[in-house]
Amino acid sequence: MIPVLIRPYEDELLYSFLYRLSKVNGLKLHEFLNMYLDTKHRNETISVDFNRNLLGLCEVLQIDDYAAFMMRLTTFPYELQTFRNDRYQRKVLHSFYPQEILGQNIVSLFKNVKICPACVNEDRRKYGIHYIHRAHQLKNVYYCHKHGVKLLESKRITVTGIFENLEYAPIASNMDLDESEGISFAQEAYNQLVYLSDEKNYPKLERNTDSDEYVCQSKYDTPVKNYFHKKCKRQFATTDWLYERGWKCPYCHDYTLSFYQQMTKLIEYNSHGEYVLKSNISPADTNIELYHKRCGKIISMRTYTFLFCNGQCRCTQKIMEQDARKKIESYKGYHIEMFTSADKPLKISYDKCGHVFYVNYKDFIKKQYCRICYPKNMTKEIYMLLFDEIKGDYELMNEYIDYKTPLLIK
Repeated sequence: MIPVLIRPYEDELLYSFLYRLSKVNGLKLHEFLNMYLDTKHRNETISVDFNRNLLGLCEVLQIDDYAAFMMRLTTFPYELQTFRNDRYQRKVLHSFYPQEILGQNIVSLFKNVKICPACVNEDRRKYGIHYIHRAHQLKNVYYCHKHGVKLLESKRITVTGIFENLEYAPIASNMDLDESEGISFAQEAYNQLVYLSDEKNYPKLERNTDSDEYVCQSKYDTPVKNYFHKKCKRQFATTDWLYERGWKCPYCHDYTLSFYQQMTKLIEYNSHGEYVLKSNISPADTNIELYHKRCGKIISMRTYTFLFCNGQCRCTQKIMEQDARKKIESYKGYHIEMFTSADKPLKISYDKCGHVFYVNYKDFIKKQYCRICYPKNMTKEIYMLLFDEIKGDYELMNEYIDYKTPLLIK
């Protein structure tokens, strides 16, 4: 139990909050993290975009809403707008799941600290100490949304470099914006961050995701949700995507399994048993070999590509003959007479006219008709044959010239 607990300030970054928390408890930040989160930091050089072991942090701080804690003290909800799915899922994994399962760290969203001199003075007058604001750390933000002041940046990421010795320099912008545009962009980014950090701005969660073992505790469809595990009676946070793929209660994970056994189990669960691990696997994102039961081939791809980027065997991108036959014959009277591949013309017969014709699979799926009865380049005879079928209701207004000239019908 932490002796002294404090509350985050408005728009405070998690790193800043942890620094203040460690200080009021008479510890340096790395000492605090080592003591209460069982980390192994040897010095004060700690990532400013700190987001490891939020699960344990929420427990020692007695936080009730794990997902909201992440959404309100990090830049994650804003940066999520530009994330690929794999980075989004891995960010949440590295925040709420033990590193023994993951191995590789994810790249930080930012490495340098940006401050507003006016905010520093204002915070010191109000609180006796300045703190790091989330909104200042957002990508492509170079002005303070509140004061319109150009931000300063420090490349030192030690605690003393950020809080005691203010060694900052003017920030170098890589955006072609004048001052008014830069301030306007910063204000819009801040408003978006505030909006996206509040769960009440998301749709209400109407679908029932509860099961015999888990209960979803979140009321809104936020990017990260809280779940309660009935078996161990503990709360955890995850995403819909991770939950559906087996990333559930981190407390009940079987840590007696080796990393190889853990990943074998995860790969099988993710692929619904369609793939089997056939090579060694390491915590680093290296190539692995997978046996694909569907086609009987062994494929090679990176671990995270398979787990988070929907990596698949090439055969899943091809239309197999049995699938093509099933689709073509779902249209009454059509049959495949010859199939080489879905990328080459198919030989199709049509019972109604008795014709056999060649056509690309995708073209036929878009428009199902006999290519001999109704060829692409129509002749005068075929046009007139078609018109005979509708001439009781329509009148032909011009003469046939060629297949490129439209017929006017009244």
